[in-house]
Amino acid sequence: MLCSIAENKLSYDLLQSKLEHDPNINQALANYAMFGGMEPFKKGIANMLEKYVFHCAANTVNTQHLCVGAGTTALLEGIFFALCDQGDSVIIPSPMYPAFVTDARVRAGVKVIPASLTDTAAAAEGKVAFKINVEELERAYQKGKDEGSPVKAVVLCSPNNPTGTVFSSDELNEVIAFCRKHNIHLISDEIYALSIFGEKPFVSVYELLDGKLGNDIHIVSGFSKDFCLNGYRAGYIYTQNAQLLRYLYKEYVFFQCSNPVQSVLANILNDDAFLGNFIQENQKRLKSHYALTLQLLKEQNIPYIDSDSGMYLLLDVRQLLKEQTFDAELPVWCELFKQSKVLVNSGKSTLGDVPGLFRFIFCHKEPQLRIAIQRLGKAYNNILATTSKSV
Repeated sequence: MLCSIAENKLSYDLLQSKLEHDPNINQALANYAMFGGMEPFKKGIANMLEKYVFHCAANTVNTQHLCVGAGTTALLEGIFFALCDQGDSVIIPSPMYPAFVTDARVRAGVKVIPASLTDTAAAAEGKVAFKINVEELERAYQKGKDEGSPVKAVVLCSPNNPTGTVFSSDELNEVIAFCRKHNIHLISDEIYALSIFGEKPFVSVYELLDGKLGNDIHIVSGFSKDFCLNGYRAGYIYTQNAQLLRYLYKEYVFFQCSNPVQSVLANILNDDAFLGNFIQENQKRLKSHYALTLQLLKEQNIPYIDSDSGMYLLLDVRQLLKEQTFDAELPVWCELFKQSKVLVNSGKSTLGDVPGLFRFIFCHKEPQLRIAIQRLGKAYNNILATTSKSV
């Protein structure tokens, strides 16, 4: 069972009627796409951002500041090409989404320098929690400088994947201040902005800055997570940097989102009543499923770290490690899969600094979720018993 891929399988039924019938399908969609995206789609994105993400007045979000593409991955790569030279670096707070490294390195040749999110005050009390740490950002910046790989940007996944941490306004302001102190860009990946189920409210950098992003702050997002549509490959960047937009428009042919996909999504986004109901019900289901997940984990005596967003949480399997190192983590991760046949993400893959924290995706239908946690529980307790005997 795959509990390692961030797919929300809870709310497709809410979208099904819209996805299966688009009244705007016509011959024009068979023609070449408008560079940067079709205007009805961009208007729909602006409408959604104003009401549910940026929390600003109607007609505030300028569609000319939007560029859509075939998913956030492609757009991020485009940004890396635009802002960085080969061999430059970006700082990414960690634990992080593992594919960020691939997005930056494979073709753009950009290095990733992790900056720990570990809350040192909580760690001193034996707890695990996560927050922005400016000292870690400074350390990462200096590391790039020392290695001859200048840092050009911070990529902040907000809310965070894989921890589910929702950052406070103060933390976001600290990141912005850090970036502007060093004259580097901030790329705010807000792809989980509407997948909130905890008590902490999400704040977009747009809202924090009252819409005045300047030339150095850029927001990327898409429809894979909040709208359960990973396979549709649709994302967007919002930036007020005209030069960056010109570059992305020129490169658009390499990552364009298909016309039919844009049309279907525009049909969802421009239906205000439908959109509001979907967002509300999806968040309700996320919250309910998260509560069920915690209940099932407790029944199996599997420790975990609390989450506030996304479709995941971290399983805390540190008790299974013979020593608290990533070398000791690997055999535990392998054995857990061998016994349970449930695949989760290892801690090492997220470039965190605390071994034994495995990302678990809980957004499966209830029968599958129960089976997955039951199998993991059996394997976890078998390994724990073996580890205890060997100590």
